Amino acid sequence: MDISVPGGPTVRENGVSITPTAPAVVPTAPVADVVPVLADVLLLKPEKIDPRQSFRSLGLDSLRAAEFVAAVNRVYGTRQRGGVLYEHPSPAALAAHIARITGPRPAPMDVEAVLDAVRDDLLTVDEALALLSRRG
Repeated sequence: MDISVPGGPTVRENGVSITPTAPAVVPTAPVADVVPVLADVLLLKPEKIDPRQSFRSLGLDSLRAAEFVAAVNRVYGTRQRGGVLYEHPSPAALAAHIARITGPRPAPMDVEAVLDAVRDDLLTVDEALALLSRRG
């Protein structure tokens, strides 16, 4: 019996051959990923945020802007500065920018990988919950 496992090596154990397949690729930083991070910073529910609305009209002041950019950098592994919000003044525009600079990424992490990232201080608990809530 052959079983395909994304990204794993071919292993033969107990008569079962496990063959790797290419992992699924999803776009980086869709608006659905950026909005929960912003909602966390603004202490709002994600559904209350219109991704086409400007950061300024959403109430993002300079202190919260710095916090938001830092959170986006942690989640996507980027090194954006606060000025990125002036160049890309809405969640939708920022998500498109992040997608352009990071390219495609592997499918969302599984629960164990997210927990490992939290343990290693790569994600906050809130960021992990946001990622896991979109798993479907």
